[in-house]
Amino acid sequence: MDDSIIRNINEKLSIKKSNTKRRKVVALTNIKKGTLLLTEKALASNIEKEYLDKYCNYCYQIKKTKLYRCAGCHSSYYCSRECQKKAFKYHKSECKFIKEHPKSAINHCRLMNQILLKINEDPNNEKLFNELIDHRQEYLNNNKGEISDDMKEYASAEKFFSGYQGSLDSFIEKIIKVNCNVLGIFDGYLNYYASGLFLQLSNINHDCNPNCTIYFRGNTVYLKSIQNIEKDEEITINYCSIYDTCRMRHEYLNKIYYFTCQCERCLKYKDKFYLDPAEGIKCQTKDCDGYISHVEFNPCPKCQKSLSPEIEDTVKSIIDKIDHLPQTMTIEDQELLLKNLLQEQEKLFHPKNYYIYQNLENQRHLLSIQKVPYLDTNENSMKLIPTSSTSTSNEKDLDAVSQFYGRRAIIDYKLYQYCIERYNSPNQPSSYKTILMAELLNNVLTEILEYQEIYQLEMNAFMTLANEKLNNIHYYDIRRQLESDISVTFDHQTEAYAYVKDLFERFHLYLLK
Repeated sequence: MDDSIIRNINEKLSIKKSNTKRRKVVALTNIKKGTLLLTEKALASNIEKEYLDKYCNYCYQIKKTKLYRCAGCHSSYYCSRECQKKAFKYHKSECKFIKEHPKSAINHCRLMNQILLKINEDPNNEKLFNELIDHRQEYLNNNKGEISDDMKEYASAEKFFSGYQGSLDSFIEKIIKVNCNVLGIFDGYLNYYASGLFLQLSNINHDCNPNCTIYFRGNTVYLKSIQNIEKDEEITINYCSIYDTCRMRHEYLNKIYYFTCQCERCLKYKDKFYLDPAEGIKCQTKDCDGYISHVEFNPCPKCQKSLSPEIEDTVKSIIDKIDHLPQTMTIEDQELLLKNLLQEQEKLFHPKNYYIYQNLENQRHLLSIQKVPYLDTNENSMKLIPTSSTSTSNEKDLDAVSQFYGRRAIIDYKLYQYCIERYNSPNQPSSYKTILMAELLNNVLTEILEYQEIYQLEMNAFMTLANEKLNNIHYYDIRRQLESDISVTFDHQTEAYAYVKDLFERFHLYLLK
């Protein structure tokens, strides 16, 4: 039976119903990689309580200046009186409740309150919400305790939801739909700080080697292609980290989304996770290029030899330290520990081992805490650019890098292509500095994402000069000078154009020193 169209999302994407899946999103035309396919503001979103006083609770922008606090509940913050007034439409129904109830009840109830209000005021929102997959039976079987906790929380907020006219069963169904479809929202440093429900994006299925990626600006999500996509091909994103082991991905997807992934990457190691290089520890037998699972520590599949007890203990110790960084250490000492562990890992671990990536991810997180770019100014910093776990080809590596960057606000696919081409070139030993420049540009230009065409016009000439002069660049000096520019926004395209021109001229001056 042919796939039947449910509805079109826009001129590029359509939702279809198929034999194998309840629904899927497909391309209506051929799509080039790097194409922006969807921009969607969350139907409802909520900032995590530990970040409430750091982000505007309406526009979701982080501000260096002090935020205005709601005088009623003291738990909502805004960057301006204008944002506070706009938020009051929904905040007025929750303000008194937040003031009277413990903070533990805030997150779920605020999100549900927004959703109920918005699906009640707009029939189209209600229709799209009702279409969402909920895996009701699987969810109830696996989350009875969580449902019970949620209901206790909502029961304490009975007056908060007094306007809801549906049955208890209908209310539980809505809770399940939200819990199965809510999406984590990440800032530019990949830190999770909020959650949101996106009615269109929720229809896109998972693949461990996806053809699209998502990134956020505030509580708006952007869907961008990272591969060329043919007409009628399914649009996919990853619901989990592509750098996790096959075993980890299976466990996560089953637990959170209630399905077993059948993609090409997963089928390759079906029932034999120990062969996944993401679990690989190098076999220590001379002239053997086999590897041994760091989970099962099985004999090498090639030579049948096992690791010595000493090596096995060393591997376990490294993994434990990466998983549980000593919190009594300073950030600087934690960074040093991770860098020393990385040197040990390079001797023992397969290059695609998950814990090499996790080490680098921990380093990135420590740098993000300090609010500096996570590409350090030394040769080892290049290792913070991940490579594809599915292929060693340059094209696949480029896609993996694009996806990684896309999660933290990709601006232009060509920029990364330019940088990675030079990174992979043996004739460019200092090309990591080109990546540093890419990182800086990414941070500064994130705020002017909508003016890509201007940015692209300038990029070729600029990067040519950068490649010649980067040895003289004072990277952190530039960053400090331009930090205040990162939050700049524009009302008119001409103003943006003038700003970009000025930005590049200032870069040129530094490069020519």
